[in-house]
Amino acid sequence: MIAQALQLEDPKAPTPEIQAIVTKLLSRAEMLSNPKALEAIRAEADGLVKAGTWDLSSVREKEDVRKEAKASGVSVHFGQLMTIASIKFYELADHLHKMNARIVYRGDCANTVQQPSIKSSALILPPSKGSTPA
Repeated sequence: MIAQALQLEDPKAPTPEIQAIVTKLLSRAEMLSNPKALEAIRAEADGLVKAGTWDLSSVREKEDVRKEAKASGVSVHFGQLMTIASIKFYELADHLHKMNARIVYRGDCANTVQQPSIKSSALILPPSKGSTPA
């Protein structure tokens, strides 16, 4: 397979060295117990706030929004976000590692409180999570 990717004439010939950059994805337990991971997550969240990804002034309790939507007939969409932390350059010495964090939308967990009589909608996301490019 490597021979095909490198377009080598003889697939049984030794392949040249391939340099790779290894990123280790941290488990949730590893992420929560690692101060550098938590710092990277905070930096990601701060970047999202600074970029205007979240409107923290409009944050409300989910159950309050759900009750209001049912009472007023407005459809609202609830989503979940997930925090991911990883160590870039994991194959190198510890002092060369770089902690990386992302806060991403989980499309597999979205749900709707739907009222078909009204066509307006709002997306409600928790204030401490999201995603932004590096």
